[in-house]
Order: sequence, then C-alpha cells, then structure tokens
Amino acid sequence: MEAQQSKLRHTCSSDKFFSPYSFKYGHIERIVDWIQNESGCCTPLRILDVGVDDKAYYPALKKIGTLVTLDPLSQSGADIIADICDCDIRENSFDAAFLFYILEHLKNPVSALASCKRIVRPGGYVAGIVPQYWHTHGYPSDYWRFTRFGITHLLEHCGLKPQLLWPLGGPFLVAFHAIEIALRLRRANNPLKVLTYNALGRLMNTLDHKLADHGEKEGQSDCVAWSFIARNEK
Repeated sequence: MEAQQSKLRHTCSSDKFFSPYSFKYGHIERIVDWIQNESGCCTPLRILDVGVDDKAYYPALKKIGTLVTLDPLSQSGADIIADICDCDIRENSFDAAFLFYILEHLKNPVSALASCKRIVRPGGYVAGIVPQYWHTHGYPSDYWRFTRFGITHLLEHCGLKPQLLWPLGGPFLVAFHAIEIALRLRRANNPLKVLTYNALGRLMNTLDHKLADHGEKEGQSDCVAWSFIARNEK
C-alpha cells in the first residue's frame, strides 16, 4: 500500500488544494483515477454514491461508469431512497460504492461499511473521505471524527482490505480551519473578512504544500481529513 501511495502522491495539481472546501474535488478525482487504473475499466462500472448533497463531483464519477445515488431523504432526488445501514439492495450489485463525508453523519458507520461490502461485488471497491479535524456541522447530525488508524480499523473490521489512504491537508490547513471557524471568515459578508479568508487560506495552503506536503510528509498525522480506497476481497 505504501508503494502505491508514493506512486500516486502527486497526481493532483496543487491549485486544487486552496482550502479545506475546494481541495476535496481533486482528491475525489484521485480516487476515481486510481480505481480506473486498477480496474482497467474495459466496461463501465456500476457505481453507488451514498448521500446526495454536493453534485459537483458527479462528472468525475461518471467517467468510469453508471452512477446510482442513494439518500434517506425523499427530497434529495436520489435514485434510491433508503438508509445505507438498512437497505434491501441485492448483494454484489455494484462495482464500487463511494461515501464522501458521509460516515461522520451516521450513528453506526460500521453498519454502513458492512452494507457497502455486501452490495459491492468481490474485487470491487469501497472508497470515500472522512474528516479528522472539522467543525461540528450538518443535518441530520454529526457524530464522528476519524484518524488514519481509526478508518483503517473500521475497514478491516468489516472485511474490506485498505488499498490506499492519504491525508487531505496538513497541519497548516488544520490551523487555517480553526482560525477561519473562530473568526467566522468563510460565510462573512464583511469584505475585509473575505479578503482575510482568501489571503490566509492561500498562505496556509502554500506553507502546507512546501513544508508538510499537504499532510503527506513522512510521519505526519495532523490533517483535515482522510481519503481511503478499500477492496472487497470476500
């Protein structure tokens, strides 16, 4: 896994790492590219995306297959209205399942991962992004934060084999997030606060890139979030 991580370490351009809010799309593309390279994608994959909120990354997912969405809320417009922890999707019906910033909102993330293992075919993938340092947020609630060791344990506990794990943002972007939340910079209407947000974000991003390799420097543990890819090898 370490060799694969090193090989793919710099597949995203640095301009996608401006802030904890914009850089996630680069990491989603990185996940998609890795799965595309590993699977060969000779035929389109059948993909399940859990949680309908931010649709901006859907074009990236559609590059490798047919996208089906799942969400428990009827107003979400998802293809399947169901709870991932308690759904009747048949076994082995998808090639990949994605959970981008979903597990922290579930009371039982183990149940969600176990469900993904059941509905993803043997040899398929379960991938996503989970926060380590992030403000409390989001409907219906916000229950969990994950370290590298925590998400690895949960994947293995559910019978999923981790293939790749990497951080989103290192210590400088963690500090930036703490400052901008404390000063309410992100949603500020004050032009000075907006300028401060952009200037500070770019500075911290540059420092993170130069000094901490966006959290991927050897031995680094402080980060905003973790991206993961696991294989269902049942």
